[in-house]
Amino acid sequence: NYTKVAGFVLFLSTIRLLKHFGGISDSSRLPILTIFRALYDSQSFFVFLFFWVLACGFLTTFVLGTMFSSFRSPTYSMVAIARSTLGDVDFDQFSGTTMEIAGPMLLSLLTVFTLYFVFTMFVSIIDNAYQCTKEDLEKEAEKKVFETQRIKKRKKYVGDYLYMAVLKRFPIIISVYKVAAFEIGE
Repeated sequence: NYTKVAGFVLFLSTIRLLKHFGGISDSSRLPILTIFRALYDSQSFFVFLFFWVLACGFLTTFVLGTMFSSFRSPTYSMVAIARSTLGDVDFDQFSGTTMEIAGPMLLSLLTVFTLYFVFTMFVSIIDNAYQCTKEDLEKEAEKKVFETQRIKKRKKYVGDYLYMAVLKRFPIIISVYKVAAFEIGE
């Protein structure tokens, strides 16, 4: 029991470290921000996947529940479908029954559809998150460059203004510059 809790705490700590160390360089921010955006964007897909697995559980309970104990309730059926998605299918339970061919075909069909949904949606969600994050970071970099240029212009303007105010207040400085320029030969 403690190993599960410790593993979960280590997982959360790793995610937190990734979040903090991701801001060190601009090149490391893109993949980390992409992961977090993809997790956020996949919420609606997880809801859809839950309802898909629930519907598959009800379907297999209706079709196979009276014959096989591993499909006796929607919960057991959802576990059986999840196990078949991971590759752990008990095809031996279908041998010698009326569902010897249809049972494995139904499970295989549901597994193929489930994996198709999972793989295509996760690839598209990650791709979309990558493109959005890349655009956001490029806009942020452009904004940073614009702000830097604006600050330089403001410093130049404020510096020129102060310089002219000092020259008006102390005209002797102009004569010192003229003498220095004459001596240099300008």
